Amino acid sequence: MSNWRARLLGLGLWLWGPLLWAQSAPVLPEVQLYHSVGSRNSSYTTLAGGMAIHLFDEVGGPSRYLHVLAVQVPNAGGQTRLSTFGPETDGRGVELGVHDQWTSPAGKAATLSVRHIEWEAAEEAPAAEKASLDALHMGWSWESGAADWIVWLFGLDITTLHLPHDRPTELQLALGFRSSF
Repeated sequence: MSNWRARLLGLGLWLWGPLLWAQSAPVLPEVQLYHSVGSRNSSYTTLAGGMAIHLFDEVGGPSRYLHVLAVQVPNAGGQTRLSTFGPETDGRGVELGVHDQWTSPAGKAATLSVRHIEWEAAEEAPAAEKASLDALHMGWSWESGAADWIVWLFGLDITTLHLPHDRPTELQLALGFRSSF
């Protein structure tokens, strides 16, 4: 076989392989929008989007998914608060977790995940003005009644804030919406 044919075959297998795998383990979109408030006065809105990869179904139980989400915390009008700190930029991060989805009742779900979000210092601020948070997230969702593909999301987070001059831990509650699949 000529060199260009071998490369073309290799490229085809490289592109086709993930598609074959995705057919046996569906990859589904996931979107979340929620607001969190904390025991140390944190308050912020989170937008998250990514994918949920079907892992397996339990007999008589839920379907289990691995989800990977890109997370953004917009600082709309300076309303974002992390305890006593008010970041001047948008926060960005990632969430990795396991998500269980029941079919009866439809939309009922539970999530256990870890989340990391960072806020960069504003251009005019010293580098020491960076902030981040690490959260252990436990979430539950149920039918919203608004649409088949939207469910309510309630979350309880144990969060460590990494602020410029402090490292407090707080409990956070979140309420919002997530996509249902």
